Amino acid sequence: KNLLRQTVIKGTITNNATVAKYKDVDVEISFFSKTGALLQKDHEVVYETVAPGSTISFKTKTSAPTGTDSIALKIYGAKNE
Repeated sequence: KNLLRQTVIKGTITNNATVAKYKDVDVEISFFSKTGALLQKDHEVVYETVAPGSTISFKTKTSAPTGTDSIALKIYGAKNE
């Protein structure tokens, strides 16, 4: 958490394709309790282009629901450039 009590999430996105470029990657953020119950899902779009064979880093800030113990990230979708 930062000084504004927001949860800071950092991650990387890797494009394993050999030809295709992707942009505007939609990342699904899931918040879980200590018992593994899903508390909430959010989406964050990373507005960058990911070239074939490359990796980008991203950082976002969000308000996690009360009782959050862990967070999972999943690529929900992206646009082909």
